[in-house]
Amino acid sequence: MYGNDNEQYKMCGYNMRLQRWYCPNCSALLEGYEDSSGRTRIKCPRCGTVMTKYRQSRQYDVLELRVPESCFN
Repeated sequence: MYGNDNEQYKMCGYNMRLQRWYCPNCSALLEGYEDSSGRTRIKCPRCGTVMTKYRQSRQYDVLELRVPESCFN
């Protein structure tokens, strides 16, 4: 019906963008959608690292990593 899935969400009033990146810890491909504040929160299913990605400016994205405590024992 629509050429792009994001167009369908925008027409319904949602501003959802699919975000994809590789886990810096184990190189697994991760996918997630932004929430209303523009942040994407994902937990890696392979290693358990929790990541938050958000845009600080047009050219600068921030990726915050929280490694599980099991990695330190």
